[in-house]
This record gives sequence, C-alpha cells and structure tokens, in this order.
Amino acid sequence: MNYFPGQRWMSQTEPELGLGVIKSNEGKVIVVIFPASQTERTYGFKTAPLKRVKFDEGDEIVSHDGSKHIVQEVLENENLFIYHTKSGLILETELSDHVFFKHPEDRLLNGSGDSLKLFNLRQRTLEVNRNWLMSDAKGFQGGRLSLIPHQYYVASKILKRPYPRVLLADEVGLGKTIEAGLILHNLVVSDRMNRALIILPDSLVYQWFVEMHRKFNLSFTVVNQETNVESGVNPFLEKELVITSWGLLRGSEMARELLDQANFDLLIVDEAHQIKWTPEVESMEYSYLKKLSSRIPGLLLLTATPETLGVESHYARLHLIDPNRFTSLEEYLEESKHFQLLGGLAKKINDDIELTSEEKSDLKKIAPEVEESWSKERMLRELVDTHGTGRIFFRNTRKKMINEFNFFPKRILHSYRLDCSKEIEGIDDDHEIGPSFKEKAKWLVELLTNDRSLEDEKILLICRSKNKIQALEKILKEEVASIKTSLFHSGLSMMARDRQAAYFADPNGAKILLCTEIGSEGRNFEFCSHLVLLDHPKKPEFLEQRIGRLDRIGQKRDVNIHVPYIQNSWEEILFDWYHEGVGAYEAAPIGAHQIFEEFKADLFLSFRGEKEPKEVIRATQERYKSVKKSIEEGRDVLVEFNSFEQSEARSIVKTIEKADQEEELASFMFGVFDNFGVDIDDVDAHSYFIKPNSNMFIPHFPGLTNQGLTITFSRTKALEREEFTFLTWDHPMVRGIVDLILSEDFGNVTLAVREKGGGSGKTFLECFYTVEFSGPKEYEVGRYFPHQSVRVLIDREDKDFTEKWDKETIDSKIVEASKDIWEGVGRIPKKFIKERIRTAKNIAETKSKTLCIGLRERMEKELNSEIERMNELIKKNPQIGNTELIFLENKKRELLNILEKANINLDSFRLIL
Repeated sequence: MNYFPGQRWMSQTEPELGLGVIKSNEGKVIVVIFPASQTERTYGFKTAPLKRVKFDEGDEIVSHDGSKHIVQEVLENENLFIYHTKSGLILETELSDHVFFKHPEDRLLNGSGDSLKLFNLRQRTLEVNRNWLMSDAKGFQGGRLSLIPHQYYVASKILKRPYPRVLLADEVGLGKTIEAGLILHNLVVSDRMNRALIILPDSLVYQWFVEMHRKFNLSFTVVNQETNVESGVNPFLEKELVITSWGLLRGSEMARELLDQANFDLLIVDEAHQIKWTPEVESMEYSYLKKLSSRIPGLLLLTATPETLGVESHYARLHLIDPNRFTSLEEYLEESKHFQLLGGLAKKINDDIELTSEEKSDLKKIAPEVEESWSKERMLRELVDTHGTGRIFFRNTRKKMINEFNFFPKRILHSYRLDCSKEIEGIDDDHEIGPSFKEKAKWLVELLTNDRSLEDEKILLICRSKNKIQALEKILKEEVASIKTSLFHSGLSMMARDRQAAYFADPNGAKILLCTEIGSEGRNFEFCSHLVLLDHPKKPEFLEQRIGRLDRIGQKRDVNIHVPYIQNSWEEILFDWYHEGVGAYEAAPIGAHQIFEEFKADLFLSFRGEKEPKEVIRATQERYKSVKKSIEEGRDVLVEFNSFEQSEARSIVKTIEKADQEEELASFMFGVFDNFGVDIDDVDAHSYFIKPNSNMFIPHFPGLTNQGLTITFSRTKALEREEFTFLTWDHPMVRGIVDLILSEDFGNVTLAVREKGGGSGKTFLECFYTVEFSGPKEYEVGRYFPHQSVRVLIDREDKDFTEKWDKETIDSKIVEASKDIWEGVGRIPKKFIKERIRTAKNIAETKSKTLCIGLRERMEKELNSEIERMNELIKKNPQIGNTELIFLENKKRELLNILEKANINLDSFRLIL
C-alpha cells in the first residue's frame, strides 16, 4: 500500500474522526490529519487501520462549501483522485471533512448479505449505542466499585469542567485513588481524552497499576527503572496510558527528556504533599512537575491533609493547579487572613451557632446578598460561590461522612507480647529467618489451633518478606495441615494471584491468606475482618495501607488487628510508638507521616538504647495532640461543604443503580454471543462462562481469549469475585463489540420475503440512515449529538410507507429469503437500487432536520444554563477568571457549527420482495 500527501483515507477503527488527509509519509510512520475532529494520528506503515477513500460513478459527494455533486467520471493525477461532475472538476483535497462511508447496496448487488437475525442485531446495536451515549450513567457504571456517594459526587463535579485541574485531599481511607480513577475512566470512556500520565512514589506503582486494571479496566504501561530508556524507542509514546515513578525521573535525565517529547491530556500525581517547595528552595520534583503541568491541560494532585503541611506547602500545590489565580505566596498569605475570618463565620453558621452583631456586620461586608432568614445551606453556598476555593480543592472528612453514612468499621487491637531469649533480627533484616520470626510462627500456630473465636473466620496475614511468607506456609502445612492456606506475593503472575485470591474468597477455600505488602495492593478483602501483622511496617503510611486492606468502605464488621511483637526489643518500642504515640492501630492517624519524619531520628536512636523510648513516645503524644488540634481549628468548612451535597450525590448513585438493574445489557450480549459464535454456560444465577466456539463468526472477539472467561452483570457478584469480568455498558468488551458491529458491514444488508405469498407482488425497500456528527473531543460531540437513526420505508414507486408500517410490524410479516431468491438479486438493475436509495435519502434528510432541531434545543438548554451559572459566579467572585466561560461559549458556538454539518449516511437496509 502506498500513501501520498493529500490523499483522503478513513480510519477503520475510528470512523467517527471523519475524512482524513495524509500529512506525511516518512520511513515507517504515516501521519494523518482528521480536520473534522481536529485530530492527528500517527500509524505504523504496516499496521495502519486505514482505508483509501474513492467514490465511483453515480456516487454523491460533498465539497468543503457543503454543496453536493454526482460523480460522472473518476480521474487520477499524481496519485490524487479528481471527480468530474456537472459543476466541474473537484479534487479529492476539496472534499468535505465531515464524510463517513458505508455502501451496503454494493453488497446486495454482488449477491452478498446477512441473515435477518444479524440485521436485527445491528438495528438493536444502533439503538443501545445511542441510549448509552445519552445516558447519565455513561462513564460511571463501569468501575468495579461499591457505589459510595461522596466519591461519585466529587468525580461528577470535577468532570463538569473542560479540563479538570484540582486538588483531591480527602482524609485517608475515603478513596482519593478511587475518585481519580473515576475521573480518568469517565474521560477515557467518554472519549474526552486519549492520553494520561500518572507519576507516583516507587512504592505505589504496582498498587495503582493493579487498581486501574482491576477496578476500571484501564491497562497502563509502567515505565520505571527496569525500562530500557536507551533503546532508541520512547517508552512514553508507546502506549496512551502510562505510569512512571519519581525514582526514575529523579535518577535519569534521559527519562525526563523522553517524557518531555510526549504529549498527554491528563496528569495524575499521588502523594503530592511529599514534593517539597519553599520560597527559598524549589525541589527537583517540584520544578519538573511545574514544567509538566504547564503543558498538560488536566491535572489531579492527590495529597494528604493540607492543614498538617503548612500554608507554604499548600500554596505551592495550588499554584501548580492554577498559576494564574495563585501567582505569589505573599498575595496568598494576605488572602489567607481573609479566609480565616470567612472560615470562622462559616464554622459558626455550619454548627448553628448564632453570630454576634460584629460577626453579622462582617458577614454583610463579605457577602452583601446573604439574608439572615436563609437556611445555613444557602448561606454556605453563597459563601462558597463568593469566596471559596472549592472549585479546585476537594476534601471530605471521616467526621462528616460518619454523619452521612454508616460505613466505617471499628478497629480492635489484639497485641501479643512474646518472649525470646535470643537476639532478634534488626529492623532492616527483612529476609532473615531469625529468632523473632520463629517465635511468631509458633504463636501463629497456637492462635490458629486454640482460639475458638477464629474457627469460622478468614484471616489476612501481611509481612514484608516473600521468604518469610513462603517459610510460614511450609510451617503451617507441617504443624496444622487441616488449615487451608493461600499464598500471595510479588513473584506470582497476575493470573496466579487471581486464583489465590479466589481460593481465599471462596467460603470453602483457604482460611488464611499469607501475603506481602507488594502482593496485595488494590485487592478487595472486605469479607475478611481479622488482620495479622507479622512484622512492623517501617513507616506509618505503610501501616495504614496494611490496615486499609480490611478497614475500607464496604467492610461490614469490626476489624480485628492482631500484632505479635518481641518484648524488650525495638519491635516493642515501635509498637508502642504507633499505638501510644499516634494511635495508629485504632484509627487512621492524621499527619502521621509528618510526625514520623520529625521523630524518626530519635526513634531509631531509642532502638539502639541511645534514647529513652518513653521520652520519645511522650514527646510524640504531645506533638500529635497539637497537630490534631490545629487540624480541627484549620478545617475549611466551605471546602468540605462544597465537596459533598447529599441529595445530588444520592441522585448520581441512583442513576447508576437504575442502569445496573436493567436487563437490557445481558439480553443484548446474549444476542451478540449467539450471532458471533461464542458459547455461554451458566456458572450460577448471576455468572456465566463464555468461550469462542470452533465456528466463531469473527477472527477475534474483543476482550475474549481462547481459554474463555467468567462474566457477571451483577455489581454485587463482581465485588465478591474479583476474578470475574464485570460487564457494563462501559466495559471494553461491550464497547469493542458495539464498535466492531457498527464500523463493519455485519448485518447491514439482508433480503426478505413476505411470510405469505413471498417473492411476488409489491417490493419494499426499508432503509436505516444514521445522522452523524464529528468534532473536537473536548466538546463532547457524542454526548450532545449521539448518532441518530432515521428509518425510511418506500415501495418501488417511491411511495413513503414509513409511518404506516413500523419495523415491528414488518418483522412480524416477513421471513428469510431462500437461496434461489438470493441468487436472483444480481439481475436487479443497479440503477433501480441506486435511485430508490437516493429517494429514501431525500426523505431521511427531511426527517433528520426535525431530529437536529430537538438536539439543538437540548444542547442549548444545558449549555445556556451552564453559561448563566458561570456568569453569576464570576460576578460574585472575579478571581475565578473567565477561562471556563470562554470555553463554554466557544463550545456552544462550535457545537452549533457541527450540527449544521450533520452527515446522513445509509447504514443498512433490507429489500423485501
């Protein structure tokens, strides 16, 4: 295949991009511009999913100015087509960019077509795809998640922005990672973005990789220290979703240079509070993040409690989010004085404490429109709109969420002070099978053997060392062979881990799961309520991650934490520091990372006997009390108010629940499996095993391997069994098969006869046209203008019967055409078919105008409301800026232009004899 600049080509995998133009063809790479959608794609020479566009004599073409012409002759000059029409010559470079191509009539005239069953599946696919594009659940339904209202509320609020640039600062355990995943998943599924980059501390890379894959069906490539960045290939360009680590970026200048060459739509940074900035010194990480975030339109910073980190650190992150709004630390500090006054008033209003006369005067100055008769919710909303930073800063707290929902379990600590006569291994001797490990192994055997309260319980055991986990498995098999065990560590493949996790989740499976920290990230063990910590994590955040495997939203029972340690050793000191110093076992300690960094040196000195442990713990207690007090005093009521609104949050969840309960998806997919040759067997009432059969209709079914897989349409079942594939309308398998059906010719032509007297009498042509739109992805064209289907039924005299007989009526009166009738199709004059289709298209174009009026009214109603709301916000708080307002006004104008260029195409038809 030869490619030349100026030639027009179509993407077979993304036909919605419109008509493409070859920009360049150099070496092994082809660059194609799709002007209709303002998109550029780069393809490999041998694998480009492109199809050459050529119109034939008699075809209708549309030029750039929108005028239509009938091709009389096709010429070629210097590898470009020239179309001869009544109006003159039209070069292929002059063709409209808003063109889509389907020629089902050619299949019929060649004696080719499909069964009525496949034809009906195509019509159903058009319908379900249109419904999905218009659904409020689109992009939210696909996550393997419990429907926790505050998480969906935060994601929904952020997704209303053109490009999300926000600080996510929910308290630990409330699901910042889930919120970021929801936002990313929605943007990808809704086709609002293609490329995302996640930058993480090295210790979190695998956890994010697993969670994005398992919870959101997002497949990332990891670029880390093991990646060969000197191979001549840029790993940041290889895939669209990339995870990398600060470890790589700090240590490799080449990695930073390669990353600079890659463009992304969204940047996510976890543990952003660890990136240091002061007015005097800007860390390498901060400088590089500032550079990256300035050229990537979307930015999500996930951070710990801002109040514990100081005002300078908080300003630094806000500056990354919105450098035009937060221009200097001095201005921010001055503004913060105003926020303190505002925060004090907001707290009193929120807590129903009557304001003093002086405070009422202050309130009137700050927000003149506020009336004393207003509800506190209305007052707080006015303050948020007038002065809050809530549009870029979201923070939910356990304290507030406890008042809203009952989903936080209690933590119950069970400590075991063990004796050991020998010197135990040190804190850094992770892999040594020494005296401490042996004593704890004995203790575990006794616990499993003698503790009757654990007879019917599942137990999760976590330890840093893979060697120790494997040794412990061997000991348990020898000492308590009747107890079933599962093993979970980083050395296992993803499939092996799935099997081990399934065995542990099975009520008749393993009683205890032995795992390392790096093996269990992102896994759901909510069915288990007993956690054994065989060793002590070296940092408080690692301890919280361990406990968070069970103490998480969705846990229905109290969490029992079993901690064995060797008395009179560094283990006891560390246990006491966690327990008495920051209360880390019974609750998630706020600001523990900062406190640990402050006391780390003294703590390690106490391990060696060079510092009195009790003094270190006493000092820690005092510091922790101070931090907790400052957090409570520094709570930003307006941010918390803006981060959750119960009625709206519940409405979002109800929309998803309603979509979950509908049986349309299962019915549709069963029809797809039947038509395409996929076997399906019941596993239980809510699960099915699917596998390609030997006569599968297509070479590869999206998302299905030859080994098959177990699917479920039930969210409850998917949360119980993580190894099952959770199918929703958002799932890649569903989207893949919908796109495959509609982009190919499956079911686009069929031949039928009347059930009685078939093959004689009147001939009817039933055509299904699609009204299609293309434009830049940031304008969400598919959401406002989903492809519309227009049905036209005419007879051989071009009389319109569309309103007289609907499709269901026709379905009830026709049957498949026989082989003999199919063989006679070739005798039908091509001109007859072309003329009937042209007549049907004229009728469809008239009908489509009414459809477009409805789409326009719907779009204008929604965007006018958003524009009005933004104008009100800017009047109240000019510091918001007009960037979003300008975007919304441009969006409305561009969508109106796109609507004017609507393209109507013949998708499919059936000839009824």
